[in-house]
Amino acid sequence: MNYPKMLYKGNQKEYQHIIAENAAQEELLIDEGWKDFADIPEFDESQIIGSGAKSSGGGALSGASLANREHFDLTTQELVDVKQGLVIASTEIERLKQVIAAGSAENAELREQLAALQQPTSTGAAAGDLSALTTEQLREMVTAQGKTFKQRDSKPELIAILES
Repeated sequence: MNYPKMLYKGNQKEYQHIIAENAAQEELLIDEGWKDFADIPEFDESQIIGSGAKSSGGGALSGASLANREHFDLTTQELVDVKQGLVIASTEIERLKQVIAAGSAENAELREQLAALQQPTSTGAAAGDLSALTTEQLREMVTAQGKTFKQRDSKPELIAILES
């Protein structure tokens, strides 16, 4: 359905209208009695109270008109409140998107730092770097690479295995 969409109350001669901006708002308005123009009844003069007699109010609003006006005013205020809430929510969503983007960038940076720190243990490194490690660390690296060693192998032998 295309939005915005106009909805109506009343009859096809005398009606009120309101605009639905999206499907959720349209559903709420339909629940309140708003309809498509084709669905509101045609104007029937026989349903007018005092039809044929002049109004004695001198142009004053009837009780039903006042009630409809009050309902319209309340509905209008609710719509304004909802739109203000949407603006606030949209602002908060944008702020949270920025927080997520910053967190994602930080996460990526930390992952890169972690990968750089783990690099010597997962791949062969220069002999000078490997000689700073303990024999136990070298054995773990050899095992991590899927290579084998003898328990009596010394640091230089383990380094040679890693570099091969």
